[in-house]
Amino acid sequence: PLNASLLHVRSTYCPSFGTIKSRPQITETSMRISCPCAITLFLLFHCYYLANLEKTNQRQKTPLVNHEVFPLSNNFQEFDLKEKRFPPNGDSDLAYIAPGGNVALSFSICAKCGSTSFYKAIFEAIYGYKFNAMGPPWVHSWMKWPKSGRPAGSFLLYAGHIENSTVISTWKHYHVYRDPVDRYISAFFSKLRCCDPQQESNTSGINRSKCMGDKGTDGIIKSLFKQSGTPTPASFERENERCLYFDEFIDLIQQVTSPLELDIHVRPQRPLKVNTARNSQRRSWMGKISEIAFELNSLPPKFGLRPITVQKTHGTNIGNWKPTQNEIQGLCNFTAPEYSGLEIPLNQKCSKW
Repeated sequence: PLNASLLHVRSTYCPSFGTIKSRPQITETSMRISCPCAITLFLLFHCYYLANLEKTNQRQKTPLVNHEVFPLSNNFQEFDLKEKRFPPNGDSDLAYIAPGGNVALSFSICAKCGSTSFYKAIFEAIYGYKFNAMGPPWVHSWMKWPKSGRPAGSFLLYAGHIENSTVISTWKHYHVYRDPVDRYISAFFSKLRCCDPQQESNTSGINRSKCMGDKGTDGIIKSLFKQSGTPTPASFERENERCLYFDEFIDLIQQVTSPLELDIHVRPQRPLKVNTARNSQRRSWMGKISEIAFELNSLPPKFGLRPITVQKTHGTNIGNWKPTQNEIQGLCNFTAPEYSGLEIPLNQKCSKW
């Protein structure tokens, strides 16, 4: 009976060994030795298989991402460093999601409000080294910033993607503005001026010569002519003469009928408006570029940002140039609604007007 049982077990569970009939050369003694060994191996394998099956089932029940630690990894990773057009007001609303996934910082800063200085500073705060590229993509194109080198678990995306988020528990928005009169003077010097800004456009024998090599100059000038309803002078057909004197700039900008249609470098700033009912978790700060370093450097370590230093990048004057009283008055008249909307005091240059 024992031999018969072993033969049954062997033919059933040890098929690789065959049966007595198919392997008549295998003796009863060898069967008694080899088949129990095979049964032992089979039982060990079967136990190993069941144990691994249980682990597999357990892994399938466990999420691959710990959503309590990084709740945004699935929700917002697809938006990380993705391009999008400027919002209508020309502000680039960059959002930084701190490690942990439930804390956000966002920033809006208009062109000629210190944006170059700001983006260089925030790049260094996030990556730990300076942005040194001298050509495109410029530092403003944060969508082109590296994916690696940031604090683990952080994201960079447009703030609009977190407007209706339910996983953001803390959201602070920084809105950077600039004194309007100072901003337009800066725009003139860095984007529009002819080589000798001391001259007036009606100076006899003037030799108009373009000094700024910025590729955006032509677009800014075209927008000023278009929105003011002024025909473009024939001289502007010559590229080296596509520049403005300050009196021309003031004359054009005062005739503009749709200021919000101007190029972003000379478009009026919009006030910060927050729908508190929709963004109850958002807290806002509004200030100048020179003040933002103090605000960001006071954040706790959980944000993963290094201390920042904001350095002035563009010059705003040359040869102690001073505008005339009439030019300042015209600029103050144009910017009056902007001061009112931003709820900031008038520039001292405008106080007498």
